[in-house]
Amino acid sequence: RELAEKLDRWDMRYVLVHRNRLPPERSRPIVEFLNIQPRLCLVDEEGDLLAYRRINNWSECPRPQMSALPLGAPRLTLGVAGDARYMGPGWYDMENIGGPQARWAGEMTNSTLRVLLPRQNLRAAFNAFAYPPNQSVTVLVNGQAAARFDLTDYWQVYSFDIPADSLPASGPTRIELRHTQLLSAYERTNGQVADQRPLAAAYEWFEFTPRQVA
Repeated sequence: RELAEKLDRWDMRYVLVHRNRLPPERSRPIVEFLNIQPRLCLVDEEGDLLAYRRINNWSECPRPQMSALPLGAPRLTLGVAGDARYMGPGWYDMENIGGPQARWAGEMTNSTLRVLLPRQNLRAAFNAFAYPPNQSVTVLVNGQAAARFDLTDYWQVYSFDIPADSLPASGPTRIELRHTQLLSAYERTNGQVADQRPLAAAYEWFEFTPRQVA
């Protein structure tokens, strides 16, 4: 909140984050916070350095492609270098989860992504599995409920439609995953596993492809 207020009050043109100078548990929430600020856009990423520029509206962002899907690819893959630019609050660092590199959604029930998408009818899909039993997730696109799923406890692909009119005319789309519960490995194993992170579900990738409307 303090930084958001300073962006309005001060003539702050750029925000630089040197992730290698901070422990991961501190740098991650900072980056997640900056990624969802409407007055900032990412303009550069070099190794551990992320550079954000202050803007008044999205048309002032000099490098909007930094917030878009990888060039020529419809898929946003989590657990790979460069995925941090898309992550809002509610994620843990990348790790191997049952085989693939992925990220746990957790710490809070809501996990957020922010990505620049073309304003057209899209078919969205994601690969995920739940950690707590009987886990459900509601997907919101710019605050509007788009789909709800009961997640399995193994990797499975889920898909839903995003109509063009639910996407912004300018700027990134905010995708929120609203889970019903959290559970740690410590709780699940009655203390046999030391990991006390509250987990919701694991996510490997999100995909957005054009959808033809009859």
